[in-house]
Amino acid sequence: MMKRLFDRILKSMISGQAVEIDYSSPSIPGIIRTRLHPYSVMFGRGWYVVGYSGLYRQVRTFKVSRVSDIRFLEEKFEIPSKFSLDEYLGNAWYLIPDSGPDQEVVVRFSARVARNVAEVKWHKTQEMRELPNGRIELRFQVSGLEEIQWWILGYGEEVEVVEPPKLRKMIAEHVRKMLHMYTNE
Repeated sequence: MMKRLFDRILKSMISGQAVEIDYSSPSIPGIIRTRLHPYSVMFGRGWYVVGYSGLYRQVRTFKVSRVSDIRFLEEKFEIPSKFSLDEYLGNAWYLIPDSGPDQEVVVRFSARVARNVAEVKWHKTQEMRELPNGRIELRFQVSGLEEIQWWILGYGEEVEVVEPPKLRKMIAEHVRKMLHMYTNE
């Protein structure tokens, strides 16, 4: 199934023939259907297609494994000559760029995980500084905070968000909800 979907996406890109996809969005219940002009595919913890969505009327990112069906349409399209995947992604933490200005994110990691964290280039804007007691501080310029908050939460008590205040509040709210879930049985 995955190979069939991927093959159809590539054929659509090469032929310039639009497709319609049925998609299970992680944020919208049920199946959405959208006309898609695939511009690019990329791999990052799974295959993704980036292209113009008729439903959203803008370029969007779709995870190929969430596509349940794909149909060719009569409509033809051309990938805009000015389209650049790098420009589209901008300083997104991972795959989903947010609108609005980039924000500086500063996080500090405990000595327990610092070495493992320091071994990876997490983001193209990353700057690292060693702190006393084996800790490290990382700085990033990211467009949007939604994606990076999930990465931060994965480190639990071994990481602290220093900046921006909005991200600190987002993490604190998740932690409050988790505490409620685990203490109110």
